[in-house]
Amino acid sequence: MSEQFDRHDDTILEVIGVTMTVLTALVAFLAVRADDKSADLDIEAQRALSEADVQEARADSQVVEQLRVYDEWVVAEPGSFAREYYESALDPLLWEDVIGTPVGVIPDDPFDDEFYDEVYADADIAFDEANALFDEAAVEGNRALEYQAALLTFAVGLSFAAWGSLAASRTRQRTRRMFTILALVALAIGGVQLLTV
Repeated sequence: MSEQFDRHDDTILEVIGVTMTVLTALVAFLAVRADDKSADLDIEAQRALSEADVQEARADSQVVEQLRVYDEWVVAEPGSFAREYYESALDPLLWEDVIGTPVGVIPDDPFDDEFYDEVYADADIAFDEANALFDEAAVEGNRALEYQAALLTFAVGLSFAAWGSLAASRTRQRTRRMFTILALVALAIGGVQLLTV
């Protein structure tokens, strides 16, 4: 009778060991894949952020240039070549506000929110894209961490199953059953962790 229980315990431990080995390998693969995806998204986000920085630098340069041209236009002699030259160099958004201004009258500041919104539109879009990619990378990174937690649980359960199989003599039946129960608990916890990822 005792030999039959030993074989039954051996079978349970073998099934637990095989199951946990397969699950450990699967979860390790899933964790690596999620971590790789997170790294790829992070690299793509860094690229998008660099592009956003370039777009912002271009916009800054355009604003500075338009401020310079506008200042030159304001101080240029009405009807002079310089005034016409600077008028032709003004941004069309600024030109709409300036064109009807009588000679000698300085128009209201044409550098309004509409001007800045248009100048910085490409940079804003690029920053939004970079932030979205960083968010996706964070989600994948968290998924990888959740897989790694399940991996740790399965590895601990696998070690419990291994220790249980080492306790083969009759004097160690309690120890063997304790490790079997711990391995089953680890299998259940790891399964729940895996299913919630």
